[in-house]
Amino acid sequence: MRIGELAALLGVSTRTVRYYHHQGVLPEPSRRANGYREYGMRDAIALARVRRLVDLGLSLEEAGGIIRDDQARDLPEILREIDADLARREQEIQVKRSRLADLLRQAEVGALGPDDTASPELVAFLREVDIASSKSAAWDRDLLVLMDSMAPPPDRERSSARYAALADDPEVAARGQDFYRRLDELAEAKPDDSRITPLATALAEYTAEHMLTGPATDPPEWSVEVVEPYLDELAPAQAEVVRQVIRLIAGGKVPAMTTTTPTLPFDRPDPMEPPPAYALLRDRTPVARVLTPDGQPAWLVTSYDAVAAVLSDRRFGLAPPGSDFPGNDTLFQDGEAHARLRRLVSKAFSPRSLAALRPRIEQLATGHVSAFAGAGPPADLVAELAAPLSITVISELLGVGIDERERFRALADAASAADFVFGAEEDMAAAAQAWDALGGYAAGLVAAKRKEPGDDLLSSLIAVRDTDDGRLSDHELIAMTTTIVSAGYLSATNAISVGTIRLLTEGRLPTLATADSEQADATVAEVLRMQAGLTGEPFPRYAHEDLELAGVPISAGDLVLVRLEAANRDPGHFPEPDRFLPGRESSPPLVFGHGLHYCLGAPLARLEVGAALSALARQLPDLQLREPVDHIEWTRNAVDIGPVALRVTW
Repeated sequence: MRIGELAALLGVSTRTVRYYHHQGVLPEPSRRANGYREYGMRDAIALARVRRLVDLGLSLEEAGGIIRDDQARDLPEILREIDADLARREQEIQVKRSRLADLLRQAEVGALGPDDTASPELVAFLREVDIASSKSAAWDRDLLVLMDSMAPPPDRERSSARYAALADDPEVAARGQDFYRRLDELAEAKPDDSRITPLATALAEYTAEHMLTGPATDPPEWSVEVVEPYLDELAPAQAEVVRQVIRLIAGGKVPAMTTTTPTLPFDRPDPMEPPPAYALLRDRTPVARVLTPDGQPAWLVTSYDAVAAVLSDRRFGLAPPGSDFPGNDTLFQDGEAHARLRRLVSKAFSPRSLAALRPRIEQLATGHVSAFAGAGPPADLVAELAAPLSITVISELLGVGIDERERFRALADAASAADFVFGAEEDMAAAAQAWDALGGYAAGLVAAKRKEPGDDLLSSLIAVRDTDDGRLSDHELIAMTTTIVSAGYLSATNAISVGTIRLLTEGRLPTLATADSEQADATVAEVLRMQAGLTGEPFPRYAHEDLELAGVPISAGDLVLVRLEAANRDPGHFPEPDRFLPGRESSPPLVFGHGLHYCLGAPLARLEVGAALSALARQLPDLQLREPVDHIEWTRNAVDIGPVALRVTW
């Protein structure tokens, strides 16, 4: 077809077609022998595409780039894309018509306001913060409506989502109304009024916190010159407030803007469930930048795959790269030193030797429950079951004499209360003193066992010898003793307590009384999956070289925090992850760590938790919490959380 026929077909002028050729937007077709251009179906489609792209807001240059790319594609592919474009446009028209119908209905009953043509979310927000008699509120409303109408579609969608969230928050609306009142009070004030700067600072923080958050990729342009024409309707002092707000935001001098990285710990509305922020990060950014409670930058890892990768990768260590801690004889170190200790200790910590403890642990659990059950309700399960069972098991493992156990427990309580990861500086000296005291006791215990070995784990550790690795030194034995206390006392106490809460709130405790061993093990496994991390997060890791984790570049020396709580609720590995489903088919839960530093005492912990819960189920099937879960007081440190007391009745 000729150029005139093409133009008529698409409803444009021949001059437009020639202009598109001149701008390089529309490729020129080949000419016939007589010099006339010969247009075909592909040219018509290309011209239609140019018009469509321009209608959608693209520049001619952008449209031309897309058209040039189309030349390498097949015609059916292009037609399918045009059809998809038309379908999207049809949907947009339907949304607009629906919105228009709502406005017409408001008009018919005389309820259509001058600002109701703005986005519904902005209208709802303006109604929440509106003060009918406020001139500053009216000015702000007009400016927001103008900005809403001028914003391109992507920005308008982001703003609408933000306004919807603000309209649902009564506290935010109340603060907005208070700002309008304070602005109105400046109507007769001078531009140097002392109230201006405090109000501007507060308003800038409010704006940065609530109006500039969200997934926008580029920050908005903040300039006094841009807003100056709109300040004529304000009083001089009010206009000065607005100018100062803009300068503060433009200069990045607002705390809410300069501290955009979230700070740990995250809010935990339900003490038994992970913070909601974990799920959001796991879905969007499973390796995310955060700040620790003491202000250190760190990476927070929340997906199952990424957590497992960190815990099994030798490039992540327990100490920063290049650091040297003389005298660290514990399992909490890296490289060959850790491997040697683990090989030696595992000989005494074998699953067979720990399994042999089952009858004794079950006997202890039954005895503790019988003791407080016989005294009658109420009881504190932390003080009367979880803590005494845990410390008694450790005491017998290490061969602590009965007459020494009260002193040993007091030392263990003091040492376990310390937070060596993110604890306040003023608490560190007391914590160090507590651990020194426990270490001193352990030294005496090791010396006594060397002279007179017994039938206990510590004596077995003293006797361990390997041709290649030698044997454990006194320093290593002392460190192993304190490690057993730190890893086995507080964590086991909390695991028993939190596990009891879980089964009571789920109404599942009585089922353990009649469960066979396989069913009981499945119940305990699900209890531990749902609370792993709450009761025992792995220690922080450091990247020892530049690497990539889940597509995120990590630099050598970076602090990395994994969250078992988040990993064990990953829906990609645990269907219906928030439901309590014993015997579920899923990936192996990450309960006791993973990889190089997997907990050697995992079988012992499972035994203790299972024995305690089964003893409660058999002897007190009617057990119930004496107070709601949200009334329970919790102990907290960087790696372990549990109830201070767990009051029950029956």
